[in-house]
Amino acid sequence: MNRPQYLASAIPDKIRDAVKRDFENPDRILLLVEEFLTHSGYNREFFEFLLQTARGKAGECWPVRCLALAFMERQLATLSPRNLLEFDRALVSLGLKMPGQDSIRAELVGDASDMALAEFIPQFLGKINRRGKSKMGKGDRERELLDLLHRSTQECKLALGLCVFSTEEVCERIREQVQISEGIPLSWFPAVEKSSAGTFGLSSYECQVCHALQRSNLVYWVNEKTSSRINSLVEYPLGTVALAVKLPGSDVEIEIKRAGKRERPLGVLFARNGNPVPVAHRLQGGSTGWMLQAESDNESRFRSLFRAIYQKEPPFSRTLFITNIRRIPCKSGAADLLNWFMNPETFGGGFEEMRSALRSCLEAGGSPVPPTPLAQTVAFLRDAKPRQSVLAGTSSFRLDRLSEYLSPLGPNRYFDDGLAIQWTGDDARQFADDLLEEVLGRYLQPNVRYQTHEQYLKAAFSIPENRAAANAAYMFCMEQIGMVWGTMLALGSYSIGESFVPRNAGLKARWLDAAWRVNIIFMDHDCLHSPGPEQTDFHAAAVIAGTIHDETHIFGHALPHRANIGAVTCLQEIYRTPKTVAHEGMRQLRAATLGSFCKTRKCVAGLLSSAYLRQMLNFEEVVRMSLRSGLATKWEAQAVSWLVAEGHTKEQAREYLQAVREHERFFREHAFLYQHQP
Repeated sequence: MNRPQYLASAIPDKIRDAVKRDFENPDRILLLVEEFLTHSGYNREFFEFLLQTARGKAGECWPVRCLALAFMERQLATLSPRNLLEFDRALVSLGLKMPGQDSIRAELVGDASDMALAEFIPQFLGKINRRGKSKMGKGDRERELLDLLHRSTQECKLALGLCVFSTEEVCERIREQVQISEGIPLSWFPAVEKSSAGTFGLSSYECQVCHALQRSNLVYWVNEKTSSRINSLVEYPLGTVALAVKLPGSDVEIEIKRAGKRERPLGVLFARNGNPVPVAHRLQGGSTGWMLQAESDNESRFRSLFRAIYQKEPPFSRTLFITNIRRIPCKSGAADLLNWFMNPETFGGGFEEMRSALRSCLEAGGSPVPPTPLAQTVAFLRDAKPRQSVLAGTSSFRLDRLSEYLSPLGPNRYFDDGLAIQWTGDDARQFADDLLEEVLGRYLQPNVRYQTHEQYLKAAFSIPENRAAANAAYMFCMEQIGMVWGTMLALGSYSIGESFVPRNAGLKARWLDAAWRVNIIFMDHDCLHSPGPEQTDFHAAAVIAGTIHDETHIFGHALPHRANIGAVTCLQEIYRTPKTVAHEGMRQLRAATLGSFCKTRKCVAGLLSSAYLRQMLNFEEVVRMSLRSGLATKWEAQAVSWLVAEGHTKEQAREYLQAVREHERFFREHAFLYQHQP
């Protein structure tokens, strides 16, 4: 390429400082920036030069290749969609179409079939132009360049990534950013299906990476190289012990569940501040095998029921495979599990505290504690069965974290408390832009100078297009919550709050049906209970108690008797929802709950056993009796007589009555569900 001459000194100081601070190879990055600044519009020769750079033909490092991709997309964005000839040349160079053919392989825009070029181009431009500007202003060129540099550090934002990065080098890049140890896969991820959605909704590119991760028989752990910056290729989200893998050009997140803590991969904890921790949290940094298996089984059972009712997938994460942990990384390389938990030199600091906690865990199990350290370790590992799972369709943008990040103190929580780094106003603005892009889908940047987080966010939400997108996303999320919860209520399914609590629900913008759309995703289903076709008994007390926890974590302070932050209250805070829209959203959630409840009941015969259904419907008849009576005592004798006549034991009748009395508030608040039943 004959490069135009450009004075390096003309690169703005702010750009130069950002490059030197954020990139390991600043000189090569600055050279590419110089080239970019000489081309305000599309240039075919420059595009080809960028493509060769992105492919690493001259041995360019990863950050340079990513920046070349960001510049390529910026080049294509300047082309008119009517310029079919130039787009055709570019797409042929990218390997997306054959010369002379009108159709193009459209997986880049989420379509497994071929698509006409004139149809593909607007969709492609819509996908890469997910962030616009409310109006042009002074300094836009410098700000745009800063944002392109920032975007190049987020591979998932680079739509053309799958055209230049092979799955092998992506997997290698992933392994470079984590620690690895030996494992044995216990469940297998199925081969890619030839369908529009692919396996588990994954593209063929995403499937290939997942298969490569599985075939390697490795367990993946956080290390000092793993970034906690949002949208990193491998992200260790702040406040978690998971790894979020965000592949180049992909809007689907892959989670490696329980990948250790930075201080050590695995530990044992029995109590925190004098209070015993939940059994599932005793293996610190890792997952107990029974918990991962329960999550996979529960999620699969509910998904099967949901598909049968709606002919589509629920907004749930899904387990791809589970791996048994054989060895753990340590200073000397890798240690087997027995050595890790028995050797103080291998384990490191806190060894005696860990051994004490291990013994306390065994004592709490109720069985005699073995006398020797070896026997104790074997007993603990037998119960814990340390494993790791890989999930698809998760989101690191959990509701509680988003609510905190979009609060006035968001940058302090992220940069100061989380990353522990110094930051500038441009850093904070880009942080806000990244968050808003995720929660709005298509986002217009406000053309204002960033002064404070609250001032900038207020300006962003004041833009009519952003306000409309926020209202639409909020209403859609409320509808999705209602649909899932109404289905669960109609099945007698519950999660004891775990599937709805804001730390286990998140937002994710995805390119679907030729537009960026925001989805709410429910994750962590180890406490989810859904009846299977073999279940014959309906246990009213357990179902309603678990359902009350779901209600609590769905509504939070939206219920006057609750003080916790629920999913609904988080959504209202995230979207700065006006009162009228908030009230309309509550009506939408209520309507969706009722609609899905009724639809599920129409479809459920044949999905569940007749004995289970009869008991559940009879319990609900008792609820209706109580609602009609105003809980006067005379209705109880009538209810018992009726239940016994229906074949229930007196013990079961007493259980039903106790559940109705104990949870009167719940049944009155949700009477609209039961009053619509025959």
